[in-house]
Amino acid sequence: MCLIVNYQLLLVKARAVDMRLARKSTSAKLWIADLDECHGCATPCRDPMRKSYIYGTKFQEVLIIQNNTRLGYIMGRVDNKVAIITGAASGLGLASAKRLAQEGASVIMADIDVARGEIEAANIDGAAFVKLDVTSESAWEKLVDDVVSDYGSLDILLNCAGVAELATIEQTSEALWRKVNAVGTDGTFFGCKHALRVMKAQGRGSIINMCSTASIQGGPAIFAYATSKSAIRGMTKSVACLSAQAGYGVRCNSIHPGNMSTPMLDTMYNIVLEHDPVTAAQMKKSWVGDPVDVANMVLFLSSDESVSVNGAEMVIDNTVTITEGMVPKI
Repeated sequence: MCLIVNYQLLLVKARAVDMRLARKSTSAKLWIADLDECHGCATPCRDPMRKSYIYGTKFQEVLIIQNNTRLGYIMGRVDNKVAIITGAASGLGLASAKRLAQEGASVIMADIDVARGEIEAANIDGAAFVKLDVTSESAWEKLVDDVVSDYGSLDILLNCAGVAELATIEQTSEALWRKVNAVGTDGTFFGCKHALRVMKAQGRGSIINMCSTASIQGGPAIFAYATSKSAIRGMTKSVACLSAQAGYGVRCNSIHPGNMSTPMLDTMYNIVLEHDPVTAAQMKKSWVGDPVDVANMVLFLSSDESVSVNGAEMVIDNTVTITEGMVPKI
């Protein structure tokens, strides 16, 4: 299905697109002024200011025409790219899966939670769900090889699977330590290792590791989690340096969110509320971000817009890590 737009003035929000160079697209986001004619099911069609917002993921391509002259196609920011996202059944992984799919990527949503993952994937155009135990290297190897076989490439890996439990170093058992690090540290290691294997053969790719501000300022009450994220921070830089020095063409960056409105944070809050109501009350007053804020950073690092960004730490915390005291809720 093709969305055909006849226009007199086209304004592209958030990024400049040279219409002469624009290519075939599976997704687009456009503001159109003085819309003459629109064939398709874009909603809403018009607003009182004679502008239409067209969200092009419903269409196979978006064709722009002016004065009966075909100008070209608008491309999505990650059009025709193939992505694996772990921890994709909920939280930051789910938000990122939605965002990449909206911008044209084929998204393989991997998670241990089959029931929820299948439901979420069914509601996202361009997404498919696979069960993955990130603690198993053989499972990783099979998934990566299957994706390359089925889709032709692997362009993006987002390592987002992780678990967190409240425990200081004094309270952390060996079992808890190994559980948190098996999912977070080992899972990210296996993902990086096997994504790099196929990406370097392609000469391109973006590996994104979900870290945390706990790897920057510490997290005494979530000791194992903070330690795991710190290991991933170092892992990211090591992969990036290897790729740059060896000329692999693969980028590896980390994202460090502060508290985000996710099921993981809700679980943490409920535990704190049960044991320390005073601290829970302070948490309620503190700034909390939206998962889409992180998803937009994932999109940037996945796209060719970030081609020179490699080995970077992208902090999304509204100054929490650099502010003395609490950052209040907006």
